[in-house]
Amino acid sequence: ITFKGSAAVNTTRGDAVTMTDRMTIETNGDVTIETGNLVIGTAGKGINFSAYGAGTDIDSNLLDDYEEGTWTPIYTTSSGSFGTIVYDIQAASYVKVGTTCVATFRMRTDSVDLGTATNLLLGGLPFTSGSSPAGAGLVSYASTFAGDMPSVIAVGPGVTDASFYYRTSANGATSASEDGDLGTGANANFIEGLVTYITT
Repeated sequence: ITFKGSAAVNTTRGDAVTMTDRMTIETNGDVTIETGNLVIGTAGKGINFSAYGAGTDIDSNLLDDYEEGTWTPIYTTSSGSFGTIVYDIQAASYVKVGTTCVATFRMRTDSVDLGTATNLLLGGLPFTSGSSPAGAGLVSYASTFAGDMPSVIAVGPGVTDASFYYRTSANGATSASEDGDLGTGANANFIEGLVTYITT
């Protein structure tokens, strides 16, 4: 189809006479969606930026995913298991663009049964992480722990949890958080932070 000048796609509803512009193709090539959304109807398809690919090891120039949502953060462990943990705060959200996920979280406990757990992890991440190094994060605020409070977070490959670490010296050295750092009483182990990682 060839147009001289700009072209517009119009629709009308029912027996209405007035047409409504929905999409305009300008003479300079710009396409404007006047109303509604541009909906990608097939999974794996999206917007291709290959014309801008200038790197030497490009895997993809296709933006094929955008998502916003919520998730449920938990304290978990990779060795042994906790008993019952009762939470009074579990709030978290995420934004995923392509394979990059940025997840924020806030949680606090009312009671903790340490069980046989030995280390302390952030569990429940909204997506499985990709290849190593997958990602990292920071604790923006923590309080009411029984021991050392976590300050940094590391995400390994192929997991839905992340390791908590705390600073052991002024020069920034860190050590893995342990289950004994958790307080077992009410209104304890308040923590909030952010994790950025690559998904599968």
